[in-house]
Amino acid sequence: MDLKFELPQLVNEAFNPLAQAIGNTIRSIWSITFGWIDAESEKLDLKRLRDLEEFKLLLESKVAEIPPGNLKEPDLSIIGPAIESSKYYFDNSELREMFATIISRNMNDTLSYHTHPSFIDVIKQLSTNDAKNLKYLRDHRRCPICRFNGILPSGGSTPLISVAFVRDDQVMTDFLLHENSFSVSNLVRLGIIALDFSVQLLDESKYERLQKSHACSSNITCDKGILEVTPYGREFFLAAIPFA
Repeated sequence: MDLKFELPQLVNEAFNPLAQAIGNTIRSIWSITFGWIDAESEKLDLKRLRDLEEFKLLLESKVAEIPPGNLKEPDLSIIGPAIESSKYYFDNSELREMFATIISRNMNDTLSYHTHPSFIDVIKQLSTNDAKNLKYLRDHRRCPICRFNGILPSGGSTPLISVAFVRDDQVMTDFLLHENSFSVSNLVRLGIIALDFSVQLLDESKYERLQKSHACSSNITCDKGILEVTPYGREFFLAAIPFA
């Protein structure tokens, strides 16, 4: 299994100093990060080797999609940390796609201004569910959310679910609600999204599915709100989330 990084034909055949510089930069960082794996491949788990090969092929294909006229020298502050960090995440298909995307977009002169060094740390702090939620939010920038509170005998209240959010493709379960609540909290912490319970969507039907998860009664109250992608989040999408 050959794990050496080879640039696509469009770069290899572009006989100019810029193309040569791009090739040397990418190959050097790849070799420093993954070169030892090729030498020790017989001792490593076959699945991890296949995952790394898929990451390599994915990155090569994304670079190949860049029009030759848009190629630029990559920023070391982006591709260096991205390739280095990816060695801990390439076995996760969702996250390796984000790493490959931000690396290739940093090499595209029409998209590189969206890339930012902090986005590498964002990807490193995502779970698989976080990544899937981000792909969903790429196409749904304002989503309905609910907050459920239990009423105590004393008249006070206690939070049952701080934020309920569900994608259209998900089957509603208690585990899912808690998993998504944690995911939303993480994405808020990272600055990708923001929550607002002072406003709600005009279409009340958007909340019906969430409300059915906890039948509101005299013992349970439901606050409706919206989840929105922040300006920082929109830039992250343009840098690291594959286009639909």
